[in-house]
Amino acid sequence: MPKRGIYSCFRNIPLYGVVPQRSSYTLIVIMTPPAKRSEDTDFDLILQSIKFGEGIIQGQCNDRSFEAAKEVGTGMHEVTLKAVSAPQGETIYKVS
Repeated sequence: MPKRGIYSCFRNIPLYGVVPQRSSYTLIVIMTPPAKRSEDTDFDLILQSIKFGEGIIQGQCNDRSFEAAKEVGTGMHEVTLKAVSAPQGETIYKVS
């Protein structure tokens, strides 16, 4: 994906992968320094998940996988995230 517009403040977009059953996954989003973006920058982060059958490997999951799941209407749901910004470089997280 070309780095332009709102995506230019993120590094390595899109992010996707396979997480094994009963596992947790921590996603850390690294943004460019505030000096390189507007203070009033607004953006949405969406975490999507798909239930796959056995034998799916990392290279088989991509952006198209989510679109295909939406088209057939199976195994897909969206989770809304709350973004927390740590402008001073501190890491803010909560383990639940």
